[in-house]
Amino acid sequence: MPRSIVVLSIMTKQEDIWNCSECGQLYGRHDLWFEGEVCEKCYAEINYAIVDYDKMQLTLWFKKEEFVFDLTNGDIGDFWDGFETSDEEVYDVNYLKEKGFDDDVEVFGTFLDEDGCFNIDTSDSYYINIKERIGDENNYLNYRK
Repeated sequence: MPRSIVVLSIMTKQEDIWNCSECGQLYGRHDLWFEGEVCEKCYAEINYAIVDYDKMQLTLWFKKEEFVFDLTNGDIGDFWDGFETSDEEVYDVNYLKEKGFDDDVEVFGTFLDEDGCFNIDTSDSYYINIKERIGDENNYLNYRK
């Protein structure tokens, strides 16, 4: 019976350590979630949303920029809208809110298909923490144009 040889790669301490580009804190790659070179704590402070049910508005802070969306300009309960960052990247935001369930905000990267239409890139997605909810969610859920 042939024997197999397993080669293990040893990570040096220097390779394991990285520092957050926002707060400068040192972390080990093996024991902490991170997005690019930003730690989980800083990611949540940079990328977040506020939902205002009274104004029917979603305010999104994404990659250190602020974007405001009118939640009545789309499907109630499953809102989608595109936006462009200052570095000319186009993203799609999805706000999902169904009666009896927590709401959810996610941002997706986009790509142009062969017809020149934007499509979402589900491999390039960003979960967005909702920091604050203002007003009564029924104002949104019961809204009719």
